This record gives sequence, structure tokens and C-alpha cells, in this order.
Amino acid sequence: METQQIGVIQEIEESIDRILTNDEIDEIEESLMCEKNSEGWFVDAFGKKVAYNGLRAVKPANALMNLTKEQQREIEACARDYKYFRKNYCKILTREGVNRPELREYQVRAENDLLTGEDTLLFFPRQCIAWDTNIVINSITTTSKDFFDLCNNNNEMVLGLSETNAKFIKSIKVKNKFVSTPNGEKEVLEVHKTIPYRKFKIILSNGLFLEGAYNHVVIDNEQEEVYMKDSLGKNLITVDGVSTVVEVIDLEVEENMYDISIDSEDELYFSNGILSHNSGKTVLVAEYLLYNALFRKDINIGIAANVIKLAREVLDKIKKIYVLLPFWLQQGVVNWNKSGIELENGTRIMSSASTSDSFRGFTLSIMYCSHEDEEVTILCTYTNTTKTVSLKELNKLLKSDNIYKILTKEGFKNFNGLKKTTNSTYVVLEFDDDTTFKCTTNHRIEMEGVYTNVCDIVIGNTINGKVVRSVDIIKDIKENVFYDPINVEDTSSYIINGMSHHNCDETAFLKEFDEFVDAVVPSMSSLPNSQAIYSSTANGMNHWFKMVTDAKKKVKKTLDADYMIELDNGDFISVADYKEIMDKEPL
Repeated sequence: METQQIGVIQEIEESIDRILTNDEIDEIEESLMCEKNSEGWFVDAFGKKVAYNGLRAVKPANALMNLTKEQQREIEACARDYKYFRKNYCKILTREGVNRPELREYQVRAENDLLTGEDTLLFFPRQCIAWDTNIVINSITTTSKDFFDLCNNNNEMVLGLSETNAKFIKSIKVKNKFVSTPNGEKEVLEVHKTIPYRKFKIILSNGLFLEGAYNHVVIDNEQEEVYMKDSLGKNLITVDGVSTVVEVIDLEVEENMYDISIDSEDELYFSNGILSHNSGKTVLVAEYLLYNALFRKDINIGIAANVIKLAREVLDKIKKIYVLLPFWLQQGVVNWNKSGIELENGTRIMSSASTSDSFRGFTLSIMYCSHEDEEVTILCTYTNTTKTVSLKELNKLLKSDNIYKILTKEGFKNFNGLKKTTNSTYVVLEFDDDTTFKCTTNHRIEMEGVYTNVCDIVIGNTINGKVVRSVDIIKDIKENVFYDPINVEDTSSYIINGMSHHNCDETAFLKEFDEFVDAVVPSMSSLPNSQAIYSSTANGMNHWFKMVTDAKKKVKKTLDADYMIELDNGDFISVADYKEIMDKEPL
């Protein structure tokens, strides 16, 4: 049996018994570079320049290249080992130039989960700063809280509120706002308010300080990401140059924190003059998807998001990593456009908004409720009489027998009962006729023919002829009870207060998720090696919450009792204790 050769880089590392530096790997890659002509174009085996549609860094399909034995060894080594490919050949453009991203511990765990080939749910923490932290927006210094309140009061689009155990209380889409970064001003896409976090403070030798969550990430002079709680003695990058952390203080309080998302490749920005970073998942997933595209034949990879722009941002990350690959490691490109890539090995990478029409015609191998007091109208099928009852009263009636139909915009329809949930955070809508409506933060109401998440409703919207006068987000000290009809016949809606409401679908920001899954997943199951990857912050809407609770049930059964895990406040407990806590929590 022939022994497989190891890669060139691995062979050198084993011979010198250490890991090569980035500069040393660059020198090896330079020695392996394909031949170029005098004008700097790569040339094929016949000496003719080759490029895809004038993109000299992109190899076109059917280009015949003279590959050296060393290049062939590297291709084989990359194909065998994803981590070898990612570590040595995946590069991104940062403010310091082209670099190979180093994974943090949580990203390593996520990578290992991806490599199982099983359907994977990735939730990443958001790094959060204290309310009084200064950031520079549109050249004006303001605090994170004041910026959040400004966007909130200006009725910017609310993206969504968190369900149980989520990290954010509220997320707002931002327009025409720019934050100070090392690369100039970058557009702010979203601003977030979080649940309370354990608060830490770091003090630097140059007098700057920063307060934030224990796991807020700052950047040291080696371009490494450092948690605030671990930053003592680290030399951090600031607006005034590099400065050493001389003190780290656990303030022993919990406060709501704030976070921003920015349109920047490296996601860096200054907070209190200290360089901060948001957690990264996009590059990790992009590297994994690109690897599968390069080394698996005839597969379809779908990237879906609630809006096409977000899906194309992931695709753009893949393209940027691709063009930085050595020419000899690339698959020839058949098609390269804003919506997708098609390679000569028969693989396609496609992007789409998540709808029932997503990826139609392609089989994918990889795929990246109401308050109890609200009233509904019911029809008793025995007496053929109608009456208006509260959802709480309806729940009592259903305990004896379900002989009722519920009023929808299509008439009275059968339904399978009520789903009961409890939540201390909810939304109250007040209308110009002095009526109010109370619901959970993921509830959907029909507005202008479209079922809209209640968190996307703003003052001035009209719903069934009634104008929204106020939208209040309430965080109560006690749990409130909410009910939602299940499986309403022929429609997923019902009428409350003259408004059509969408019933619960147990389904982050991916809209039409049920339709999307129904259209895409069944065909995936017919393939022997298909994988679905779901990625979000912990701020996703309905279906993300269900995925987490399902995974939570599985974790209960499989975690080793002697293993230690880290909680959001930075404390560590044994899994046995954690399982005991989870057993007491409702799933």
C-alpha cells in the first residue's frame, strides 16, 4: 500500500520541529507560484496568459497548467486535511495587509463541529461595551447608550427582540451613521442593546480605560484578540498608540450593554479610544464552504439569509479568500457573478434570500405568540353559535373538548389547540382608537398584506385601518402568560381585535423559514453527504429558539459530568451542576 506524502509545509515544520511563521509560509508559497509572463499574468502550459474575464488572480475553466510535484503534493495535502488548507492558504485582507486569521477557542470548537459533517447550529457571542463608553459617530463623540437611544427615537427599523435566553433586548437597523475605525469612518449597520452582563473595567498606562462585558474583545499590538478579563499586561492598540493594561477590575455588577455591527472587513472600531472587535463567524464559515467547493465534485452549496444582501456578503467573503489562493490551488471558474460561483469541477456556490423559491431546481449538498387577555371569536360546532372570549378563557374551554373553530380572515377554521408560553418581556401596541394589543416579541401581525414581526412595527403604521400610536417594550418583574393557536386549518392566521395574526411556527431573522426549509431540505436528505449549517448571533427569531432548546435537550443527555463549562458571567461550573440547573428550567 502506497504511503501518502505529507504536504511541503508540514514536512518543513516537522523537520525543524516548530510551526512556521506567516512570513515563512509566504516564502514557501512564493517558491511554489505558477509561472508569469513579463506583464505579470499567469501563463498556461503553452505560454499563453490566463485569467477569468480579465481578473488575473482568478483561474478560468479549462486552463491547462504545468504543475510541479510540490504543487501537486500541496493540493493533495489540502484535499485530505481541511485544517491544513485553512491554516496555510486561507487569507483575508485586514488593515495590516493580507493575513491568515487565527482562530479563537470558540471558533476552534465551531470548526470542529462543522467538520463532523452533521447539521450544525452555530451561535456566536457578541462583544458588548458599557452604556457610557464613547464612540465617534459622524465625527461627533457620543456614548453607546445615547447612540442607541438616538436610533430608537428616530424610529429606525427594529430588527427583532430576543426570545428566552437570547443576548439582545433590542436590535435596530441604522442608516447614514458612520463610526471611527483604524481605516477611517465605516458605516454602522446595526446597534444593539443586550441583557445584563457582568461588568469589567480595564485601565491602560496612557490613562485610557474601558468598561464592558467580561468577554468583550480588544486588540493587542500583535493583532491578537484578547478578552477584557484576560488583558492584564497586554499591550493594546489605542488612538494614541500602543498602551499596556495596568489594571483589570471586576466591578461585580451586571448592566445592560451595547454593541454595534459595522460594514468593515475586519470589524474593528474604537470604543473609549481603545480598539475593539466584534466576534467573527462569517470568515470561518466562508473558509469551510470554499474548501468543500474546491475539493468536492458536482455539489451545490446554498447560502441563504433573510435578505439577499446578507447572503451575498458571505459569498463576497468566499470570493475574497478565493482570489488570495495560489493560482495552482484554484479550480477553474466557469461563472463568477454577484449571485454565485460555478467551478469547473461541477460545484456551484449560490446565494439567495430564504424563500420557498430558494435554489429552485438544485439539490443542495451544503446549506449555509398573543397575551392571554386578548380576545378571539370562536364558533361552537355543536350549537353553531359564536362568541368572543379571551385566549385564557378559550384555553379553559379546550381542556374539556375541542369543539370550536377560530375566526380567520377566511372564515371560521379548525385548529389543534393553543400553545402556552410565559415571558417577562413583551410588546404593547397602542392604537389611535385607544385600543391596545399585548404580545410576545416574535409575534407577527398582517400589515399591508404582509405578516410583519411586531418588532418591525413603528409609530404611524396602519393595521386594518388603525394607526399605531405607540410601541412599548415591557420587561416585567413577573412572567406573563401568552397563548397562540396551533395549526390553523388552511391558513396560518387568526383574528384578534380585528387584526389578522400569524400563528406560532416555532421558526432568527430568516423570514419564510418554514417555506424555505420545506423547499430545500427534503432534496438534501436524498444525498449521502449533505450538511445544513445554521449560523446566527443569539438574537434569532422563533426557529432559532427552537433549535437551541432542541440542542439543549441533546446536551443534557450527552455531556460528561466532570467537564467544566464557562457561563456568560465568566464563572465556571461542572456540567453536573449545569445539567441540574437546566433540569429546573422549562425547555
